[in-house]
Amino acid sequence: MTNGYGVFWVSGSLRPAHRVAYSLMVGEVPAGLDLDHVRARGCVNRACVNPSHLEPVTRRENLRRGNVGQAIAAIQSAKTHCPAGHPYDAVNTYYVAAKRQRHCRACKIARQRIARSAARAA
Repeated sequence: MTNGYGVFWVSGSLRPAHRVAYSLMVGEVPAGLDLDHVRARGCVNRACVNPSHLEPVTRRENLRRGNVGQAIAAIQSAKTHCPAGHPYDAVNTYYVAAKRQRHCRACKIARQRIARSAARAA
């Protein structure tokens, strides 16, 4: 039920312990944000309630920073090259904002060349 997070019983309901501790020590978590246990600050324990280990971030950022084995966003952002081995860099990468995806320009050019040659052959 708690998925590794500590909980407190507050006002008749279970609340995540790290959110309660943050609210008491720092202030309310801004609306729409999650609290991230920041790995860079040495925190990898979901049950941790130390406010200095917590940072309010968007859900997307929290998932991106998360355990690579758990979140698709983290898996995708950790990739430095496309499946064909081309680098995901500023020159070779383009983004499809509506789908929140990045793509390889070199692979797109290769696909277009194949499609054009197939069209000429037909």
